[in-house]
Amino acid sequence: MQHTLYGDGVHDDTAAIQEMIDASNNELTLEAPKVCYLISKALELPSNFKLVLPRFAEIKLADNSNCLMLRNKAYNKSGKMIETCFPDHTGGMHVRNNDEFDINENIEVMGGIWNYNNMGQRKNPIHYDHDDLPYYTGTAFFFFGVRNLRVSNLTIKDPVTYAATFDTISYFTFENITFDFNYGNPRPANMDGIHLNGNCHYGVFRNLKGTCYDDLIALNADEGSDGPITNIEIDGLFAEDCHSAVRMLTVKHPFQNVHISNVYGT
Repeated sequence: MQHTLYGDGVHDDTAAIQEMIDASNNELTLEAPKVCYLISKALELPSNFKLVLPRFAEIKLADNSNCLMLRNKAYNKSGKMIETCFPDHTGGMHVRNNDEFDINENIEVMGGIWNYNNMGQRKNPIHYDHDDLPYYTGTAFFFFGVRNLRVSNLTIKDPVTYAATFDTISYFTFENITFDFNYGNPRPANMDGIHLNGNCHYGVFRNLKGTCYDDLIALNADEGSDGPITNIEIDGLFAEDCHSAVRMLTVKHPFQNVHISNVYGT
């Protein structure tokens, strides 16, 4: 390897982990770190790839990184990252033409405690302008344009805004996910667990639990790429001090065949 993987919570492991992802044949299993893996840029996953961490191995966003932790390789035909094509990535973010973007497929993420370290990042961009960081969202995971996506058996800890945003995905499963929110930067608000934007179809949410300082799951057909949300099963939510277990927000686009069961908590 060209880069060293430390796992000591001091040295930056971003380049080493990304090098291992790029060199792996469809799957990478990281060993438990000595302390934690420290990253300062988003890790990018290609199509036909599975990333596995030990269930309680911590991967932490370094102070002042102000970026995503994990994403798919979402580029448009000109090679631009998807968020650079949103006029407003923090709020009304609209994609003008989905056909301009390559679609990934068959991505799986399993295990780990993904610590966004929100008190070490910029303040919530929904409430504060960061003109020098126009694409800063305060979100840990962002996946756009993925067919066959699975995220399971992991914890997302202390994002600035949402634990995970998904847009234009189909045939997906999110299960056995814990949200561990302890602080707000600057206050505990507008911090969803999963924020699902438009054009998402054929998905399962199962056994999601924890504390979110907004909605555990937010279904937002009129956000992101703007489109319907259809054929969704939500089964087994355990909310603690959330605004809502499930929020369904739309004016322009339909929700169709959304089934919700076994919701508990506050």
